[in-house]
Amino acid sequence: MIKIISAKYHRDYWIDLEFSDGTHGTHDFTSLVAKDAPLVTPIRDYDSFREFYLELGALCWKHGLELSAWSLQEKLKSLGKLETAADTAA
Repeated sequence: MIKIISAKYHRDYWIDLEFSDGTHGTHDFTSLVAKDAPLVTPIRDYDSFREFYLELGALCWKHGLELSAWSLQEKLKSLGKLETAADTAA
């Protein structure tokens, strides 16, 4: 099972993610935050957005929003933004 092992605030609504299989990428959450949904409204403020944490390999916010490592990795892959250590070294 894939897990997020590191998550670091990058800028605006972007977070640098590192996964347990060695892949990594920077995810833009702007479209998620723009949705009209109760779970994303609290993180529209940049200060609140930055208060994420990892729990059991998922990306979470204190008000209950939780995003799985698999879904984030698949999104990065579909956008061509998922990198491996070999990609970074090249």
